[in-house]
Amino acid sequence: MDVPVIVIGAKGMLGRDLVDLLSNAPFEHDVLAWDIDEVDITKPEDVREKVEGAAEGRSIKYIVNCAAYTDVDGAEAERERSYEINAVGAKNVAAAARKVGARTVYISTDYVFNGEKATPVKEEDETEPVNYYGETKLAGEEFTRSEDPEALIVRIQWLFGPNGKNFVETMLELAESGKTIRVVDDQVGSPTYTIHLADALGRMIRLSLAGIYHVSGGGSTSWYRFAEEIFELAGMDVDIVPVTTGEYVKGAGRIVAKRPKHSVFDMTKLETDADHKMREWKEGLSDYLKRRGTLK
Repeated sequence: MDVPVIVIGAKGMLGRDLVDLLSNAPFEHDVLAWDIDEVDITKPEDVREKVEGAAEGRSIKYIVNCAAYTDVDGAEAERERSYEINAVGAKNVAAAARKVGARTVYISTDYVFNGEKATPVKEEDETEPVNYYGETKLAGEEFTRSEDPEALIVRIQWLFGPNGKNFVETMLELAESGKTIRVVDDQVGSPTYTIHLADALGRMIRLSLAGIYHVSGGGSTSWYRFAEEIFELAGMDVDIVPVTTGEYVKGAGRIVAKRPKHSVFDMTKLETDADHKMREWKEGLSDYLKRRGTLK
């Protein structure tokens, strides 16, 4: 297809998989991979000059904004910095995209919801972030849509993948210590393998989808049951204890931002509009462990 696409945040966990996937079959886009070394999204003039320069001699069709301040607890302390990246940065990217006639793809989060709904969350459900990180990402959604009404907003959750720090790696590292591991069992969501997510994003871009979509791994689990599955597939005998969020926060000894209790997505819209059903999170975990040589 050779469609020019810019991926910002290209060195992140999702960004690396997305660049790799979009560059190769079946998508075969002309991908420009940018990270903080190439562009500072908090500076509007930097983004504008970089995007306009890339558009000289070619027609940029999409700019995928994977850049984000993702430290949920850190956002409570570094409010100005997290807002600059997740909200103002999103506005700058969308504004630059509009100037060159490109469509923005903004990667958002389940944290725009309060997590109180017992059934899967739909795109049109009311947003109500319970922490500052969620507030900044919701602001990023709003800024993106204000600059680019045809933008594609993709809400994701519980990422793990081969190109970054994630829950699976944390659990495997803790297991090596031989100590008891305490894991929260009253937060439920859907672990999402970045390679599966990147594939879904590629399909959505190819179909020129616009609007808000929920995308995550299929199925659901708690962090504790997720950890159990990791150790079972890795063939590791680990002393793991389920705890409530309250018990975990009490024992953390540091600032811990509030998390949504139930983050499972309704992905009917994705399945209908993209004719694509996300693979189960357990399938993604198995592939991840196989790739790193840890699968039993």
